[in-house]
Amino acid sequence: SPSDAAAAILMSLARNAKVNGNVRQEAAASLGELGRVEEAAAIMLSLARDAGVDGWVRERAAASLGELGRVEEAAAILLSLARDAGVRASVRRAAAISLGELGRAEEAAAILLSLARDAGVRASVRRAAAASLGELGRVEEAAEAYLSLARDAGVKADVRWEAAASLRELGRVEETAEAYLSLARDAGVDGWVRERAAESLGELGRVEDAAAILLSLARDAEVEADVRWSAAVSLGELGHIEEAAAVLLSLARDAGVYIWVRREVAASLWRLDRVEEAAEAYLSLARDAGVEAWGRWKAAASLGELGRVEEAAEAYLSLARDAGVDGWVRRAAAASLGELGRVEEAAEAYLSLARDARVDADVRRMAASSLMGLGRADDLLSLARDAVDADVRWEAAAWLRKLGRDKETAEILRALEQDGK
Repeated sequence: SPSDAAAAILMSLARNAKVNGNVRQEAAASLGELGRVEEAAAIMLSLARDAGVDGWVRERAAASLGELGRVEEAAAILLSLARDAGVRASVRRAAAISLGELGRAEEAAAILLSLARDAGVRASVRRAAAASLGELGRVEEAAEAYLSLARDAGVKADVRWEAAASLRELGRVEETAEAYLSLARDAGVDGWVRERAAESLGELGRVEDAAAILLSLARDAEVEADVRWSAAVSLGELGHIEEAAAVLLSLARDAGVYIWVRREVAASLWRLDRVEEAAEAYLSLARDAGVEAWGRWKAAASLGELGRVEEAAEAYLSLARDAGVDGWVRRAAAASLGELGRVEEAAEAYLSLARDARVDADVRRMAASSLMGLGRADDLLSLARDAVDADVRWEAAAWLRKLGRDKETAEILRALEQDGK
């Protein structure tokens, strides 16, 4: 029959030692699906016992043997595989899991725990072994395994972090805290991981331990500035405002710190209600020629919001007068001067912009328009008479007329029309 013919082919494949082990195991499995259980079991047993066959094939063959009802033989082989230090750790873990599924939970748990503790085993396998212990309901052993991983300085920081997170998921608060403490204190670990670990430690109620580590990180000049900033913010959230503010101010004053960090630092000082220190930080940014122009303008705007109007105006004026600054920023600075009531300086800035041929034409025209908004008829008259750009002269003349200076406007318009001929 076709079934017998298929079985014969599968039997031939499965028994052929020259055929790839994976193919032999799959052929034996298919044989079992055809109802040839005894033949399938015999081949699975042969594969599982053969030390010359790949470990993964042996493990799958032994697990399949158990599914075919040969539980004792399967368990014996799986136990042997799982205990064999010469077998790959990932295969040993899989064998232990299959052993547990056959009801041999004690032996499975002992092997998984041994793997999870073994510093010579790959960290990913150790973590997976710990997870498997949890799945077997062996919470105590799983917690011990995760803690062992989290404390191991030879393991990558991200694996140690994940181990600590797994402890937290198990509800093991004390062990989780110990894991975070180990990470946070380890100077060989990436600064961001240490900061996050210390922050998590505080969330678990270990406030003093967390604060001590965060303060140490925040003050350490060898640590990256963005980590120090974050550590200082976390320190402030734990109630250590004075220490946090001192570190933040130190960072804000340091010209070697990334500009975006200095901006964040200034904002953090403001959120801590340290207005004086925040203002000093923003002033430092607003005066720093190394900061991009829009960044300086934003810092000046923050100074104004903090009530430091004189310093804000000084920063705006510096930007507005700087021919090396983008015209749009200079216009924004002039507008901000006007909002602060510094009409003379704003008008000076607008007039300078409107006359500057290097500035974008739209900026020049808008500068002329802004002079009208300030009611600066004489400045508009001057611009309409002698600006280099005819478009700006027309714009100035149009606004001058709106201010009621019809006679001067008519003269200028005639001159412009004559120039255009």
